[in-house]
Amino acid sequence: MPLFRLQEGWCGVSITAHGIYSLTLPAPSREAAAGGLERAGAEVDDDDLRRRLVCELTAYFQGTPVSFSLPVDLSGYSQFQRMVLRELAAIPWGSTRTYGEVARAVGRPGAARAVGNSCARNRTPLIIPCHRVTASGGLGGFAGGLEWKKRLLALEGIQW
Repeated sequence: MPLFRLQEGWCGVSITAHGIYSLTLPAPSREAAAGGLERAGAEVDDDDLRRRLVCELTAYFQGTPVSFSLPVDLSGYSQFQRMVLRELAAIPWGSTRTYGEVARAVGRPGAARAVGNSCARNRTPLIIPCHRVTASGGLGGFAGGLEWKKRLLALEGIQW
């Protein structure tokens, strides 16, 4: 299982022929990173993609604005979820959108809750920056926990 260590902790990555299938947020141990990783059926060992990922994540955690250029495998998501995830990937560093704004952007203005559910199912946090999506009245949720969400937003210059 591809695990790697960043200064912030251990990460796990699952890669298929179509790109990065899943990625864990930094965890305190190899075991925690491995336990949080969603596995794909047909994984590949792509050292070049993994090296690029580590390089981009390292720059990200150093506070460098990063627009992740890595391919992501969106298989297993519904059409709506794929639309939402593509919209999230377009949110630039240091910016946020509300769940309602994302819903309107994908042509489903009444689907803010469904956008939130799509964010919660995002297998590739950071690459697809679901932490940049907030509730209209506050921070909203985050599958990695609100402390991670606040930390990631603060890294990008957004304070909550």
